[in-house]
Amino acid sequence: MSIDLIRRLFGEERIILLSAETEQGARRLAEQIGKSEEHEYLTSRPNDLLRWSFEKIERMYAVEEDTLTSGTELLARFLRQSEVESLLTPFDDEDDTLD
Repeated sequence: MSIDLIRRLFGEERIILLSAETEQGARRLAEQIGKSEEHEYLTSRPNDLLRWSFEKIERMYAVEEDTLTSGTELLARFLRQSEVESLLTPFDDEDDTLD
């Protein structure tokens, strides 16, 4: 299976809270974290290398709170119907679609 196809099949979106004085400082810190967590390993399939790599910072938001307390909203966004359906669909661990 080609790397391009795998990229389309798998992805991870992360939301990380950072403390920085400026947006540029937060962006640098986010990139450092993303790059520091890149890794690769062989899966249980012969010669099947799985690589997690940092691609980009999709977007950044300032948290307009001086102190974070219980109940502080960090992110809210509207979803397309297809995104809602995808989020509500459980993973089928028995499905072997990569063969």
